[in-house]
Amino acid sequence: MSISTLPLFLLAVLLSCSAASPFYWKKPCLSQPSLTCYFTPTAGHNVTGSVQFSPLFMRKARSRNRCFVRITAKLNNLSPGYHGFHIHTYGDIRSSDGKSTGGHFSNPSGIARQHALPGDWPRHWGDFGSLEAAGDGTATYDRVDYIIKLRGIVGRGMIVHALEDKGKEAQPSGGAGSRQARCVIGIANPDYMANMS
Repeated sequence: MSISTLPLFLLAVLLSCSAASPFYWKKPCLSQPSLTCYFTPTAGHNVTGSVQFSPLFMRKARSRNRCFVRITAKLNNLSPGYHGFHIHTYGDIRSSDGKSTGGHFSNPSGIARQHALPGDWPRHWGDFGSLEAAGDGTATYDRVDYIIKLRGIVGRGMIVHALEDKGKEAQPSGGAGSRQARCVIGIANPDYMANMS
């Protein structure tokens, strides 16, 4: 290799190493917009609340840093106990019973998956298990999901169910019962997100 080509070679090596570094992807990860979904009750119920989806750049176990999604939610007016909590295929909430949102969202490629709980694989992208409501009817949820991607869930529906999600033993939807609240996932206003308490 000649002296004149050495700087170009070193530049190429530097650029390739930078792209290979997990920290190269931190800015694109965290620059993605957060998503939000505000629940309205289905007929005969009064469940309300919201869920947020935020990009999170972190290390999982012994793997390198990657971009994941943190899911946080707070719901009100639930009966005490566990309630299934899922992304559904369609962002169509026109039906009073929530059924216009369709079934659980499998994944953007459309490859069929079986229903399962969040720690299982394979599973639908939309399988988030259950949230637990306290005696006062409030429930919170805070979990990092290693499968879903923010760009893949925009415009999908979300449902809070009446019963606990029983996982893969109850196909195709976990046996979580009727739909008590629904919403459509959209891009959150960053100014509003920054001022949320």
